[in-house]
Amino acid sequence: MHPFCIGLAALLCTASLAAGQAATGESVRAEDAVQPLAFHTAPLLKLEAVGQPSVKAWYRALTPGRADDRSPWKQLVWFKKDSRTAQKSWFAVADFEAGVLRELPTMVPALEAWESRWVEGKYYLGTNLPARLTVFDPAAETLTDLGPCFSDKSATCYRVEVSPDGMIVLGGGTGSDVSLYDPKTKQFTHFGQAAAKPGGGTYAYYLSADEKHIYVAVRSSDPWELVRLDRTTKERKVLLTAPAQCHMAISGNVAEVSGQGPKKWYTLADGEAVERPAEQRPKPWRLPGPGFGGTPPRLAMDPAPIAAGEDALAVHLESPGGGEWRRTTLPLRPDTSAISQLAVMEDGRLVGLPNAYFAMVVVDPKDGRTERVPLSVSAYGLLPVGSKVFIAGYPSARTMVFDTARPMTWEEDLPGRPGVKETDPQANPKLLRFLGQDTGGAHIGMMLRRGADGNIYMVARRHRYFYGFALVWFNPEPNEKGEFVSHVFDDGGAFNHLQISAMQSLDGGRQMLISTQVQHNKQLPGEAPASASVFLFDTAQKKLTGKYEPLPGGTKIAAATLADSDTMVGIAEGFRKGAPATLFRYNLRAGKLERTRHVNWTLGSTLLPQSDGKLWGNVLYGNFSVIFTVDPKDLSTRPLARTEDARTIGMLFHDGSLYLSGYPRIMRVVGLPLPGAAKTPEAR
Repeated sequence: MHPFCIGLAALLCTASLAAGQAATGESVRAEDAVQPLAFHTAPLLKLEAVGQPSVKAWYRALTPGRADDRSPWKQLVWFKKDSRTAQKSWFAVADFEAGVLRELPTMVPALEAWESRWVEGKYYLGTNLPARLTVFDPAAETLTDLGPCFSDKSATCYRVEVSPDGMIVLGGGTGSDVSLYDPKTKQFTHFGQAAAKPGGGTYAYYLSADEKHIYVAVRSSDPWELVRLDRTTKERKVLLTAPAQCHMAISGNVAEVSGQGPKKWYTLADGEAVERPAEQRPKPWRLPGPGFGGTPPRLAMDPAPIAAGEDALAVHLESPGGGEWRRTTLPLRPDTSAISQLAVMEDGRLVGLPNAYFAMVVVDPKDGRTERVPLSVSAYGLLPVGSKVFIAGYPSARTMVFDTARPMTWEEDLPGRPGVKETDPQANPKLLRFLGQDTGGAHIGMMLRRGADGNIYMVARRHRYFYGFALVWFNPEPNEKGEFVSHVFDDGGAFNHLQISAMQSLDGGRQMLISTQVQHNKQLPGEAPASASVFLFDTAQKKLTGKYEPLPGGTKIAAATLADSDTMVGIAEGFRKGAPATLFRYNLRAGKLERTRHVNWTLGSTLLPQSDGKLWGNVLYGNFSVIFTVDPKDLSTRPLARTEDARTIGMLFHDGSLYLSGYPRIMRVVGLPLPGAAKTPEAR
């Protein structure tokens, strides 16, 4: 079928190089030789920091307990002295009777503390990266590193359970390894991975064990498996399966499957899973208990000093019996991270946000005044609307809002200051929604853009257990019930076997330009396309008005933008047989590829149209990041400046200045001639 598209208002169609050539009888003008970017001609960037860096202190209060009912209560606090990525974990023990924190001398060589369980007066704690098992003896106040949990690939200790005969049962994540630890002999028994297709994308999501068998609910992008492992022979048997879209759980001797018709229950006994009606579920196993009873005193942490830039965490300890609080501190070194998201508010303040749960910074570029806002999200999307900043990210496409015109609230309960939970209507920042379930299992909310209809548009990207992405929109103001209502676009299969690359807001938010890459989805019928597509979405009509395959064989459109209403410029990658990445110019009106240029680089972020008619972009090129321009007419490139080192940067034009992300602080470029105001200030 011959495609013919009329600008931004085109009907849904697919345009390809072959169709364009057939329609015109013309060949595409191409530069066959690879065009390197002459970065060596570009001067070093001159930068000045604006405002203060984002910070994050890494700590977590673990589960309190004691040796027995006659012993004093103790509670571990996990923390890091180094950066987030350092595989070094430290611990302090809270002594409620003395009202102090004492640092323990043992450093566990792991990234973080994770799953744990009190068993007979001892605290068994699993760690991540690598997966190790430690035990805390509250009577002696000693922490002992027992060693690696697993013998195979699992990087995380995802589950810690206990069997009726007192074994510590361990399940792995990013690898479905299973092990038993015997507290009496102090020996591990390793069973390897429980999944039928072992690999880093599998999880021992739930597990339990009796005296003869271990039962594991294995989760991955394949169907769920309920696996039985023989404790003596290590024989593996699949007892039942369920589609990946369902949910399978194990609690002791009961397994349940939900999400596809009525919930089903299974009794786990003698190495088998027998379906039972709900009223016939067996009595739970008698498992070894924690070894104590009673209600522990409380420990309260105040993160406000860390947000203010101090190097100590304020900790409040309640005295046994209650009624009295004592304050102590835990010295910490706040960590910094490169800002990855950058935006400008209507009042001219800049907003910067790293990934990995770091605090958001709101900075006045005139005087550098900075407000740090701790967030319970690993952010991938950022959009200011009026005085508010909307944030989206991981996990489960978590979406939040912070109102810069209101005081910040804190979730933590402190003596004399009740916390405000993030779901409370008065919370600031406030949790709006988890959009993962609405979007077919999306894990990451990203690329927030404002539509001309006033809605916020967001890409919800699936990974880990599912594939592809969804397009979502919601009104930035709540409805009459105070709810934020979201809508998921039904793409009718247009996005099947594709993953998101980039999304731009065009024409004042009347259109969204969506660039994709090929990703085969084994959970859907059909095969993956040979080429990636670019879509136009109309925010008024709420439908796709254009679908284009600008370069056949290119399995990834890294980014595309419109140089004018008819001309799309972007870069395609992923060609077979090692063909180079290709910069292209595509005519939307004619449905024709007009020019290509082979390059040996790929974009670091979206191309930004500027008032000089050029497209500004940046690229990680060798040992540098290079800011350069592309001329849409002939696709020629001109390097303008480069960084001193290899780092991923993003650009924001505002008020005659160019600001960069990619550094712990927002950076302003000095001495580089700029074209003027950006045509697309919301693009990042």
